Amino acid sequence: MKLRFLCIALSLLYNIPNASADDGNTTVRLLDAGSGAKVTLRLRPKAGQKQHFTFTTSMQMAMKVNGTRAPQVEIPPIVQSMNAEILSVDPNGDIHFRITFSDAKLGDGGAPDVRNAIKKELKGLASVRMVGTMTDRGVNKAITVEGKEKLTEIQSKLLFDLERSFKQLSQPFPEDPIAPGAKWKTETHLTMNAIPMITDTYFELVSVSKNARKYALKVATKVRTDAESVKLPNPPITMSINSLKGKGEGQSKGDTRLVLPISSTVDSTVGISMSSVVAGERITLDMDMDMNMSVKHVKQ
Repeated sequence: MKLRFLCIALSLLYNIPNASADDGNTTVRLLDAGSGAKVTLRLRPKAGQKQHFTFTTSMQMAMKVNGTRAPQVEIPPIVQSMNAEILSVDPNGDIHFRITFSDAKLGDGGAPDVRNAIKKELKGLASVRMVGTMTDRGVNKAITVEGKEKLTEIQSKLLFDLERSFKQLSQPFPEDPIAPGAKWKTETHLTMNAIPMITDTYFELVSVSKNARKYALKVATKVRTDAESVKLPNPPITMSINSLKGKGEGQSKGDTRLVLPISSTVDSTVGISMSSVVAGERITLDMDMDMNMSVKHVKQ
């Protein structure tokens, strides 16, 4: 039973699904326009503009099989230095950008062998670039990863996590003018470790400058799924999703002249319970994940 559990857990941790057609699609719904003088928030970067930032991701996962806790592997935070460049801006406001990886470091924690393994894999990301398009409201329309065909399976997994986290840290604006106190909701479809998830993100406008350039937001998230099961490729097995729920909160500060926030952080937790019958034996797998994602603008 322990060997079967290990194979299932590894499949969940390292399976790299192909993005579906709606992966990352985001809808925006205004809930409250706020009170006071209203402004229309739009991103206004210029072609050729560059932004340097650090992108930090960390995750801790605890797993149980049939109520017995599995050994926990501590994964240190990954601090990735990146450069964003505006390639062009269309007349309709669509922004075409490119993100390149320049350096990666590990935060505190993790066993030496785990740290060394991650450091080795991170070096391979230096040749990778993400090219994307977003609207002037900050809605991601497409992100293409260049050079991923040369990556190892673990490097692809790290890159997939970075790409997914980047989408989750986006902060789309409503179509209509808003004032402090305004609230809106976005719905994003993503896949995490083979499991389709829906992230509902609630934004509140804390403050905005008179020229509509600087702004501050409060962020809260809820995670759910409409999937009843998940198919794992190795070993080939279908697991029923008994429950999946998550929540998070954070804050963000931005400048509409930049394509990425000045600073943004989201702390979240997700709990998943799944079960299946393998070789006549019922296995219940429970996972609890604590995640932190943050972006910080670096002045050059």
